[in-house]
This record gives sequence, structure tokens and C-alpha cells, in this order.
Amino acid sequence: AGTLTPAGFYAGPILDGPKPTWPGSVAVSNPEQGRKSVDSLKNKLHVDFLKVYSGLSKESYYAIVEEAKKQQIPFAGHVPGSMTLLECVRAGQRTTEHMMGMIETSSDSSDYYYDVMRGNIKDTLLRNNRPVRRAFLQRTFSEKKLASLISELKKNDSWVCPTMTVNRGIAYIKDSAMMKDPRMQYVVGMIKNMWNPANDFRFRNAPEEYFENEKKEYELNKRIIKLLHQGGVKLLAGTDTPNPYCFPGFALHDEMQIMVESGLTPAQALQTATLNPAIFFNILNDYGTVAEKKIASLVLLKDNPLDNIGNTKNIQAVILRGRFIGTPELNEMLARVRKMAGN
Repeated sequence: AGTLTPAGFYAGPILDGPKPTWPGSVAVSNPEQGRKSVDSLKNKLHVDFLKVYSGLSKESYYAIVEEAKKQQIPFAGHVPGSMTLLECVRAGQRTTEHMMGMIETSSDSSDYYYDVMRGNIKDTLLRNNRPVRRAFLQRTFSEKKLASLISELKKNDSWVCPTMTVNRGIAYIKDSAMMKDPRMQYVVGMIKNMWNPANDFRFRNAPEEYFENEKKEYELNKRIIKLLHQGGVKLLAGTDTPNPYCFPGFALHDEMQIMVESGLTPAQALQTATLNPAIFFNILNDYGTVAEKKIASLVLLKDNPLDNIGNTKNIQAVILRGRFIGTPELNEMLARVRKMAGN
């Protein structure tokens, strides 16, 4: 790793079902393949944790869980379509991303919803029409059901990484203000093309109703984040770059801003990107707070982020493992990225 590479923890290839969403994922068609994949990722690729994904069958998921516990490696990621969020939490999944399963589990009609999705009840409109389905879940959201979920998350020490930047990026993907964001100058042409909804297999045929529902769901998720935080669930800042309008580097600042919009104080939002990850990865002896004898990796700001979380963007200098990177060098790095992007 180069001297300017931050410390990192890596999952390696995604563990997905037999027809993976993304190239490079491990296709898991049965429990035996799941167990072998865990063994390979742990002992050949030496990954730090496993990332489970949407297409896993229930049988494969539980085989991965069993092997992960045997091999003593944590697993995190999506809530597979075959699972409920509660099942993943009770199985020991360390984090769930993108607020997956939150609204489904917090619906006062969640049992009906899951019965329809599993084919136990015939409701063709709900099963086959995503905008109808999401609107139904938003309508039936219950704070009482969420409170029950919160107690399960806490009991199982399962964390939440909301990645609201990607949820916002998808909801507003057709918004001209997003396309005119000045940070687009740092984005290479290939990624810009990916962010065009006409080129994304997930959104190119989506009706306008789809995005209207996504916007409503984004606001509901903000409300849920506030309740998760108030209920004592531990949160981690995440972004999901390079999904639409998750600007590499910048998006983490956006995520903290959204945390504050969701009801956290600036200090609490900062902790989701500093203290909390250090606790989660068990590296608090070296990282997470500014203290004597810890590794000197710091961001020095021109203005106080406790007054306004947006001040995290006003960077004076970065110290990375003791190396000082001042404003001129930071500006040079940005200029290089801009040039790479053809601007």
C-alpha cells in the first residue's frame, strides 16, 4: 500500500446467489458452495469479513453463517430477499446496509407482506408492482413495530450502516440539480455514464412513480434513523460509492450531513465516522479518538464541525499516520483527479 493509502478492512468478493447482481461476485448455488466460499475467502484471500448479498437462498445463507462462526469471521451486508431483517439479526449478522428490511419489518402488515412475497398468499399487484409494494409498506409503517426491532438489534449487537447517500442518489437520480453538482468535475466519464438512469439496468425502465416513492421512503428512513439512534442502536457512516451521486471522498461528508438532518447532533454524526467504526472493528487502542499514543491520522478543519456539520468539508490539512498533508498538496491531489476526469 502507498503512503497515502488509508487503513482499511476488506470483504473481498460478494457472496451472492446463483445469478449474482454484480460481476466478480461469488455465485453460491447451494449450502455446500456457501461453506466452501467462506473457507476460501478466509484462508486463501484472508479477507477481514464476509459480505452477504441479496440473491442468497435461505439454506445457503445459513450455511455461510454456520461456517463463518466456525471460522470465526464476521459477516455483514445485505438482507437477502429470501430472509427477513430479524432472521439476519438473530443469525448474528454484524451490520445491515442501506436500511434494508427496516420498513418491511416495521410494517404493521409485515406478516402479510412476507406471505405475499413468499407466494403463500396470492396478491399479484403487491407482489409484482414495486411502487405499489413500497407505498403499501410506507402506509403501514408502525413505530411500535420498529421499537420491537430496535430491541432485537440491541440484544444481538447488530449495527446499522444506513448509506443514505445512495438512497438519496437513487431517489433523485433524475433531478437536474444532482447532475449540475460542482463535484461532477472529479467524476470520470465512465462513472458519469453509469449514473445516467438510461444506462442502469436497475432504473432504465422504472416509471416516475418509482422515484416518487423512493423520495418518500428516503424521508421515512431519516425518521427511522432518528428512532434507531434514540433507541441505542449503533450507527456507522457509509456511502456505497460509486453508486449514483455517491461522490468518492465527498460522500462521507454528505452522509454525516444526512445524519444531522435525521436528528443526530453534529458530535453524534461525527462519531458515526470516527469513534463508532473504531469500536466496531475493535481498534479503539489506535483509532477513533484524538489521544496520546494513538495513530496520528487526523483531519484538521478550518471551522468547528460541532457548530455546523458542513464544516467537515472545510479541510485545512490531513495527517495520515504522522505524515502532514497541507492545503497546497491537497489542492494538487484534487487537481490531479480533475485532470484524470478530463476537466
